[in-house]
Amino acid sequence: MKKRKIVAVVMSVMTVLLAVCLAAGMLHLYMDGLAGQQAAGPAEPVFTAQAISAMVHRISPVFWAWFACAVLSLLLGWLTPEKYQASRSYPVQMKGEKAEGTSVPRNAARLILFAAALVLLVLGIRNGGLRDVLIKAINICTECIGLG
Repeated sequence: MKKRKIVAVVMSVMTVLLAVCLAAGMLHLYMDGLAGQQAAGPAEPVFTAQAISAMVHRISPVFWAWFACAVLSLLLGWLTPEKYQASRSYPVQMKGEKAEGTSVPRNAARLILFAAALVLLVLGIRNGGLRDVLIKAINICTECIGLG
């Protein structure tokens, strides 16, 4: 197996591992926050700075390993595709042409990411995040204009 392919596979695996760790950490934080809200009442925030800091601290070794591999790969040019490495010119896709390599798994991954984004948006709205963002936006606007 070529060096570029090995690096690409390692980076893919590490990226998936990092995404899984982040998703699991956020789900754990959310469940702990809901349990805290049920015990202490709705005034208790779901996400606290201490809980987020602890989760980030647990995930940081995975992130730094991923980051180190990404930087090393980019510096050594291992992630650059072979056919574009010499000229660095990428083919232009004409309007109406189907791009080569666009396949069902790629579109399925896009749909899965879109569905995950929608689920997270709904969870944020149900958690009261929409109201928090609106209040912060109002405060920032009134401070900048000088009304407050």
